[in-house]
Amino acid sequence: MWLNFGLRGLRIASDDRMLAPSQRGFAPVVRGVANTNAKVSIKQNGYTIYQITVPAGPFVINDLYASGYSGDLTVEIQESDGKVRSFIVPFSNLAPLMRVGHLRYQ
Repeated sequence: MWLNFGLRGLRIASDDRMLAPSQRGFAPVVRGVANTNAKVSIKQNGYTIYQITVPAGPFVINDLYASGYSGDLTVEIQESDGKVRSFIVPFSNLAPLMRVGHLRYQ
C-alpha cells in the first residue's frame, strides 16, 4: 500500500530532550586513578555535587549533571587506607560547549 502525498523537503535535527537528564548540557569528564577502593567526591564552589565509590584502578566520571554555574571542580579521592588526594578540573560553562562524543545538528 503506497500513500500519495507531496513532500517539499525534509529536516533532520538533534533533540536534547531524548537524552538522559544527566547527559544534557555540557559537563566535563573527570578521570583519575584510585590506589584502593575509594570514595570520590566532586565539589564546585564549595558544594558537593557528586559522590561515588570506585574500585582500585582508573575511573572515569562522565555522567555529571550540567551546571548553570562556572567554577573549577575539586575532585577529592579518599582511599580506604585513609589517604586523601585532590586535584582540580577547570570548568567554565559556555553556551556552545558540548559533552565529549555528543553532536548537535540541524
